[in-house]
Parts: sequence; C-alpha cells; structure tokens
Amino acid sequence: MNWLARLCSSSAWAPGWRQALCIAILVGGFVLVEREDGQALAVNEEPTPRGTFSGVVQNANGAPIVGASVVVSRSHSAHEKLLDGVYSHPDCLKHAVTDSHGEFAIDGIDAGRRLTLMIAADGHATKSVSDVDAQDGRREIVLSGPRLKTITRSINDVYGRVVDPEGDPVGGAIVAPRGYMQGDIGLEGPMESVAQITVTNADGEFRVPSALAVSALHLQVSARGFVPQFLAEVSNGGDEQTLTLKRGATLRGRVVLDGVPQRGIVVGANVAQRFSGSWNGPWGTLTDQEGRFTIAHVVPDKQLCVFAAMESVGGLGAAPQAFVTAADETNIDLGDLPITSGFRLHGRVVLADDASLPDNLHLSIVRNGSGERILTPVDENGEFEVHNLPAEILHISAYGLIEGSERRVWPWPFHLSAENASLDPHNPHHLVGLLSENTEITILLAPGKFEFPPPPTTAEESTRIQAALQRLRRSPLKGIDAEREH
Repeated sequence: MNWLARLCSSSAWAPGWRQALCIAILVGGFVLVEREDGQALAVNEEPTPRGTFSGVVQNANGAPIVGASVVVSRSHSAHEKLLDGVYSHPDCLKHAVTDSHGEFAIDGIDAGRRLTLMIAADGHATKSVSDVDAQDGRREIVLSGPRLKTITRSINDVYGRVVDPEGDPVGGAIVAPRGYMQGDIGLEGPMESVAQITVTNADGEFRVPSALAVSALHLQVSARGFVPQFLAEVSNGGDEQTLTLKRGATLRGRVVLDGVPQRGIVVGANVAQRFSGSWNGPWGTLTDQEGRFTIAHVVPDKQLCVFAAMESVGGLGAAPQAFVTAADETNIDLGDLPITSGFRLHGRVVLADDASLPDNLHLSIVRNGSGERILTPVDENGEFEVHNLPAEILHISAYGLIEGSERRVWPWPFHLSAENASLDPHNPHHLVGLLSENTEITILLAPGKFEFPPPPTTAEESTRIQAALQRLRRSPLKGIDAEREH
C-alpha cells in the first residue's frame, strides 16, 4: 500500500498539483525496499558497484546543448516500491552540466539502480526521463523548444540565484513553481500552462519562464544537501532574487521490538502543524540491520513528528510517535522507538434510512501529528476492521474511490452525519477521537455532499469550537449510539 503517497494527500490539494510535486519537487523518491519474497530489505544490505553515468543533451536538430543541467531526481532498484516523499539516497540530486559538446558525466552512481533524470536548459522545455538504467551506455537526451509561448526574457518571468548559508552558489537545484499571485488574487495547484520548472546553473542562477502576467510566483526549491524550501510570492519583473537554503537538522534513532532491533522499517518525519500552501515533508528512510535510521536535512525550528509507518510495522504491532524540535545544522538522537501492542478498530458504516451503501467505500484513518494515512475497505455489509493501530488521536473520514485507484470520487454524494458523537466541529469531514483500547464503532452517513461550515464570526464562537475540538481529542472515538443504529 502506498502509505506515504496518501500521507502527502490532502482533500485541499488538486490532483494535478500532487502530480507536479511528485515529478518536480519530491525529489529523492521515498522508497520502500522489497525483496522478491516480499520481505523488507535494509538499504545497505546489498551494496552494489558505483560508476559514472554519462550522456549527451541535444536539441531537435541534433545540435549539442551547452550548459544544460542534468539532475538525478529519483533513484530506485528493481524491487523497490516508490513512495512520495523525500528519501536521501546518496545518488539523489547529484547533477552535472553539459560541456561544449553537450556531454555530461555524473560520478559515483549506484550501478544497480534505476534513475529518473530532470534536464533543464534556458530556451528549452524542461524534460523528465524516468526508469533509466544506471548501467546504460552513453545516454542521448533530446530537448524540445520552449513549451510555453514566452519570449526569451519577459517581465513576467522570475529571475533568481540560489545560495547556501555562506552565500556560495548552489548549482543543480530544482526550482519548481507551486502557484502564483495576480495582485491580491492567488492560485495554488497545477502550473503546467503557467510556468516552467527549471534547474540552477553552476552559478546558482535560474529563470522561471511565466506565460501569464503574474505579480509573483510561489516556488519550491530542492537541492542536494539542503532542506526543500517553499518560498511564497517571489517577485518577478527582472530583479534577481537571492534565495538562501538551509542545511536542516539530522534525526537519528533505532526501532526495536522487545529490545530487539528491527531492520527494513520505514521511518518518517513530518512537521506536526501543517497548512495548505506550504510543503513540510515528509522525510523518511529505512532502518538498517541494527534497527538504526538517519533522516537528514529536515526542516529546522519546527516541531517534528517522527514515526514508524503503520503498514511498514505490519503485524508486529504499533509504534508511538515521537516529537522533537531541532535547530538548523544540529544532530538529534531520539533513542529507541519501541514497537508495542496495537489496538483493533472494527465496526460498521450505515446510511440514514437504511439506504444502500455506495460502491468501493473506504475509511481513511489519519494519525494526528504525522498525518500518516491508511485506507481500509468497507465490505458490502458495511463492516470494516483494522488491527495494530497506535494509542493516539485519530481522524476518520469515509468516501468512495475510483475503481482501480486511490483517487476519491468527487463530488461525494454523502457526508458524515451530525449524529456521530466524534464529529469534528472545525472540519465535519472527519471524526476525531482518542483510540486507547480495542474499539467497536458504528459510523452514520447521510445523503448530500459535504460542505464546510461557515467560518466563525466572533472570537467567542471560535473559542467555543476549539474547546469542543480539544474535548473530542481527549475523548474515546465514537460514532452513533447503539440504540440509534437499531
């Protein structure tokens, strides 16, 4: 199950935006390693030789393109399951710049892996090439002309320079537009027809072409050895903007079960308080043979939630989350993350007036803090069952999925009834409550699409809603009363 892709999902994010993030921003390709027998494989279990990956970048007429940036944006092996997130494999974000013959060479590439490359050159459409064999011979890459109909230099474009904390240029940084401003009006989401992803040159310089008369762009900058950074409202108009990256913090620890180290466990870190319009992770890695993990370049000076993924822990139990705040360029040892006994959540989903259940109905169960999400199906009788859930605050919602995918049916013609005792007063798309024991619950759906309630109009009303939400977070997770069900 693609747990981290779902973790990055949010009902407020457009699917096209998530796709753009997957291609351009979530560089590194968080991976879950699997052997052919389906068991987890520690990242350093089978080291493979390293070599040089080389090639040439040309235009459509076969002429070499000088100064094109070639970046390894993802790296995975034949038995790895790609997950959306940031995974600091040593090959990720390595880069090279083409010479006077259009040729490039990237040294120290793991020969046993498959690569995704991002290639950018001024005056050409940025190109992503996936599933490249690292052992390929000389790779030929052809770039087309500009995808967006913009002149060579435009007052709509954003110009800038990416530097490290010491002010030195950062070459090979991926600069991806995330949204734009037109006066006081902004848009976040798919940017394919608005602006183009680019890569900084050896001097850290970049130009993001824009096809619209925008006043500013929201940018995401990702570079090897630095925290991926979201920069809101970067001005256009020709003035070069200097964007300074941080190296971030490093988190270390160990996953154990009854004191025994556990290898091959996916460990993630995410900002505990997240909001739409900012990208805060998750970061992640795998435990090694000694159960140890290291997560580098995480965002500093914010409370982070560190967690062992529920589906990765599997039948072993559940691991509680750990919370930590780390300063920039510091190392934090979290000690042991213990796997303990988890709890069982089972019950039924029913519709008002005993109507028939919709097809492909699922429950989304989200951990408070990390935001990690799992999906569990609801059968034709409305029944569901989940094992090994942690003793934590959970958020539960119900919706249908498009057959054969994890995409939601939208608009969804049902909503959670107000008769559910744990209905979130701030966002009634969810139930929210504490799971502290094996629990049975009946969830009532009512016909009609979900609509957000109007925002509070007074400070007193806002305080009342927040107090009600805090009470729910301290209370056992509940649906409707058993008497109401019958």
